[in-house]
Amino acid sequence: MTNENYTYSGWKMNGFLALFMILAMIAAAIASIAMSVNLEGNVVPSTIAAVVGVLLIISSIVVMCGFMMLVSSAYMQSMSAFVAQNIGAQKFDRARRALFCGILSSLVVGVIMGFFSFFYGDLMAGIFSKDVAVTLAAAEYMKAYAIDCLFTSFLFCFIGYFNGCGNTVFVMIQGLIGAFGIRVPISWLVSKYSSNLFYIGLATPASTVIQIILCGAFLLIAIRIQKKKNELRI
Repeated sequence: MTNENYTYSGWKMNGFLALFMILAMIAAAIASIAMSVNLEGNVVPSTIAAVVGVLLIISSIVVMCGFMMLVSSAYMQSMSAFVAQNIGAQKFDRARRALFCGILSSLVVGVIMGFFSFFYGDLMAGIFSKDVAVTLAAAEYMKAYAIDCLFTSFLFCFIGYFNGCGNTVFVMIQGLIGAFGIRVPISWLVSKYSSNLFYIGLATPASTVIQIILCGAFLLIAIRIQKKKNELRI
């Protein structure tokens, strides 16, 4: 198996894992709200109605999040391929420049998507669902997700860069830390005190910030190691 195939396979595996973690986080966060409501209600019909409502909200939010992340995902994939080519050609500085250029250009798109998500989330949610209650609930969550649109401009480019470098194990670890160490616990804790999806959704950008810090630290370490290797060669 060539290095290119290995890198692509590693990215593909981490992509499916990231998708699974996002779905698990959203389901856990909203299901906890349903559980808290059900415990207070104690009525079977209301429980069934709550579950149906939660499923509708989950499906709407998942579709919305996938739509919002299309551009960032495209950056991640193209970054992975471009960086892998330059790493293979020993053009490490060029690969890092691509990372920073990708972050800046992706940030511009993130600002635009974040703006529409925060101020016009109800209109965007209305594309995927005609239920007013579901649309309003999804719009509340998308306000928090709008903040994440800015941060994912950094994170997804980092992920693409590290996948291109072949550091897929680190990508998997930081993803697990972000999902199960930050997002799910924070969503669960916030849902105990508030059923507002905006506050629950803030767990997502909080997790992304931690993941960006991890990626930044790993990048600095990798740069230092590369400099030492270059000095030894000289």
